Amino acid sequence: MIMSKNYLISKNQFKLIVETDKRLSIVSKYLDSQDWRPWDIGDGELDIADGEHGRNLLRFRIHQSSTMPDLNFNTLYVEDSLVSRIMNVFGMTANQSVLSIINWFNKRFDYNLTIDDYESASNNEAWDEEDNYYED
Repeated sequence: MIMSKNYLISKNQFKLIVETDKRLSIVSKYLDSQDWRPWDIGDGELDIADGEHGRNLLRFRIHQSSTMPDLNFNTLYVEDSLVSRIMNVFGMTANQSVLSIINWFNKRFDYNLTIDDYESASNNEAWDEEDNYYED
């Protein structure tokens, strides 16, 4: 057992925490090395393209609740191709990849999003309409 101020954790739990932290750090370094082109589209919303002429792989949106006035919620839309890239390069599961991308996004753009704020962009019709991108 390893003791901290507030609780005890097992050796296996500690090992998992360290491995997770290393994984997040490695993915963050990889994502930092990519040629991202972020641009503010207004009202605090953000698109992030893969290179100067690349497709938007991430979109941060602020939504207003249709049922509760003055309630806003954030969504990070992530293109499935980015999740797949992280899965393939680092041998992670889809969930681990998404969490790693969210962790990087939070650090890079100073947000505090969680997995609950994630939405797949590839299966989202609004994404395609907003990007004026239609597949045959």
